[in-house]
Amino acid sequence: MVVTYDHSRVLAGAVAMDGKEPNSTWQDSDNSHPVCMFKIYIVRKIPPTRPAAELNRVFVKDLASRVAGTRKMPESHSTQRVRGAAVRAFTMIEVLVSISILIFLASMLLPGLGAARERARRLVCKNNLRQWSVAFHAYRHEWNDFLPMEGSGTETGRERAGAWYNQLPFYLDLPAYKDLDRIEDQIKELPALHVWICPSKNTTSAYKSGSGENQFHYAMNWVLDGLGSERSPSRDTPDFFDMGVVHQPAGLWSNRPTTVLMFDIAWNSPGGTPRDVATKYQRDWQGRTIGRFHGDYANLLYMNGSVANCSTDDLVRDRDFRRGDIVWRHPRLYWGYLPKPPQDATNP
Repeated sequence: MVVTYDHSRVLAGAVAMDGKEPNSTWQDSDNSHPVCMFKIYIVRKIPPTRPAAELNRVFVKDLASRVAGTRKMPESHSTQRVRGAAVRAFTMIEVLVSISILIFLASMLLPGLGAARERARRLVCKNNLRQWSVAFHAYRHEWNDFLPMEGSGTETGRERAGAWYNQLPFYLDLPAYKDLDRIEDQIKELPALHVWICPSKNTTSAYKSGSGENQFHYAMNWVLDGLGSERSPSRDTPDFFDMGVVHQPAGLWSNRPTTVLMFDIAWNSPGGTPRDVATKYQRDWQGRTIGRFHGDYANLLYMNGSVANCSTDDLVRDRDFRRGDIVWRHPRLYWGYLPKPPQDATNP
């Protein structure tokens, strides 16, 4: 190869790729004479390549693994050693101990959860009684401080217009009890969150009467106008007879603010006495437990509109609703009757 060149006037170069033979001539800017004329053979060793389709597949697969974060990284020596070691399994004793611990923890947590739910149900029940208190006071304001009648759960009693369960719902924008939906003679069950329904009683078998006709969870105090009659006196109020179907003036108890007006009742009746208050010690006629209700706890509505609670010991002796004597002289509960003190045998 013969080359004639001028160091100051080299303008460009040529490179041969893939075995091609360039033949290039460079001239100066005024095209007066060639500066350099040569042939260069440059051979580059190009490594063998994969087909384009295969390269595309490899690229896409690698990109997808990077995006998904699943690209397998080289294993470290520690990982290799762990894989080489034997894997230890759980023994039956370890499994049984773990299960025992879980059962123990559950036994500690579940009673607390159940107690919290019962406290919430008690609050809902108290709120229902406060709603009935609003209705009672609205009725008294409109009817010259008289109370509605107590009524009864019989078919004729349900239709009694002056009974509390047909008069008071009007003040709560609710239909009267006699107008509630029924399927033939069966009352259509009321929803759980309703002013008629005690949420704790609703979980017992006594949530509705055995005949299916009534669903009273709150009752008016029957003692206010007496019990029994002269021919058939009540053993609880032997000298205080029922006055019949009358409207009682609320002013009769104005000097006793803790007079019981309404309460949680165990039976599906619109009225009752201290023997009918719903606690867990209530029994049916066969001596069987009816339900837990609020436990040894019942809500009461006083004549002054406040809501309180009581236990079985505040109601009857020996927690026996059937045979125990009623606690008439209680500092916080006045039912409308006080028995006469026993006469001294020495001073007839």
